[in-house]
Amino acid sequence: GSGLDCDDGNACTDDRCDPAAGCMHTPRVPCAAGTCSSPFVVPPEGGVVTGSTTGAGAAEAGTCAPTALSPEVVYAWTPATSGTATIASCGTGTSYDTVLYMRSGTCLSGPEVACNDDTPGCGTGEPNDHHGSRLTPIVTAGETYFIVVDGYNDRAGTFALSVTSP
Repeated sequence: GSGLDCDDGNACTDDRCDPAAGCMHTPRVPCAAGTCSSPFVVPPEGGVVTGSTTGAGAAEAGTCAPTALSPEVVYAWTPATSGTATIASCGTGTSYDTVLYMRSGTCLSGPEVACNDDTPGCGTGEPNDHHGSRLTPIVTAGETYFIVVDGYNDRAGTFALSVTSP
């Protein structure tokens, strides 16, 4: 038959046609200053990634908390299955007051899908029981999302980001 046009119009993905799965959109890397240049990618099946926002740039801003002064790290994620995902910065692997948010389409100008600052019962390595953040967005398989690990006000530090695919 006729070939599929798998171009999703997103400069941050490599588009290809898989004979069994159809169109595939593999994230190149997440964005920095409106381009795709950072090497952080979450596998389609999710997992736990660790990192640090200390020394990172401060270009993003979520809508649920003041984050403009905090450095952030951006991860591209293209889930393999559709449904409700769980994305969290809870646990002792995180050392500061985090803010998480997620965009679709593009990292800087795409619509915000979810944003969270402080989840009750989601503590971090600091002496507080709610400074971790948790998102439970509904995601679509094959669509690329940008997960931003940010901080409240000017907070920064190490983090463990858990991404659970549907």
